[in-house]
Amino acid sequence: NPDKHFDGEIVFRLTIVADGSIKDIQIISSTTDYTEFNEEIKKAVSRWKFPKVKSGETVVTFPVRFYENTEWSSSSQSK
Repeated sequence: NPDKHFDGEIVFRLTIVADGSIKDIQIISSTTDYTEFNEEIKKAVSRWKFPKVKSGETVVTFPVRFYENTEWSSSSQSK
């Protein structure tokens, strides 16, 4: 909807294995109100690679914030 301002936050929990790949990813919370958008971002994050470690798994929780920067959008379109 072009008349609606878009912003929000998705909080993820990832389990990263020793080879740097993601074993498990969960959306802990979201304020975007767009399930399809959340799932697409989840798919993209699931492809991230991290540095390898000798052994074990690491569990991290982090937010991804989205916001519409109308000042940047309008100035970039005029160039």
